[in-house]
Amino acid sequence: MSFQAMTWAVEQKVAPLAKLLLLTLANYADAENKCWPSKERLAADTGMSKASVCKYLNHLEDAGLVEVTRRTFEGTQIASVIRLSATRTGLSAKHHDPVRDTDDPLSATRTQTSQYKPIIEPREDKATSSPAFPSKADIEWAVELFNDMAHQAGIPRVKLLTDQRRKRLQARLKQLGSREEWEATLRHVYASDFCRGRNDRGWKADFDFVLQEKSFARLHEGFYANGGGP
Repeated sequence: MSFQAMTWAVEQKVAPLAKLLLLTLANYADAENKCWPSKERLAADTGMSKASVCKYLNHLEDAGLVEVTRRTFEGTQIASVIRLSATRTGLSAKHHDPVRDTDDPLSATRTQTSQYKPIIEPREDKATSSPAFPSKADIEWAVELFNDMAHQAGIPRVKLLTDQRRKRLQARLKQLGSREEWEATLRHVYASDFCRGRNDRGWKADFDFVLQEKSFARLHEGFYANGGGP
């Protein structure tokens, strides 16, 4: 959570439900005031429908309070990158057109995305601080991106993020050093016939397979590429 973003969000003059959404986004914001929560997560946190989340996100974007970068993975929309304009000053109520707090799904005018959110067990973390990468938001983003890819590839999705899985994912992300490299990893999986079950056993790669040190290395070495080792 960015305290700067949260303080800034509290000061903004917007309709109550738009304010609730803005505060929720601020709660997820990192040091650069960016966050990546899915529509499902925002709906669950605010008690609104996904349609209303889209509606009020559009309102915040039109008011200049957030910048939304919509992204795709292999032609499918994935969680957007949302940046709060918390460094801006001088914003007042006259910049924000009031919006009635209705929960009308017909009011959402932009494309809604479908994310596959796993159940996350309580974290057993005794450390008092965490490295810059991967952060908690990075971990959550990485799982959601895997599930988006898995849905398209027809392989098992993550339904439960155990503490052991979290630790393995954290190790792999730290090894990679960036989100872009995790996306590259998942592209290797998506492009592999072997990983997608097109083999003599009908076996399909899953989250645990990708996180294993040996198979993780082989993915990047092209071992599972079409015409590769298996």
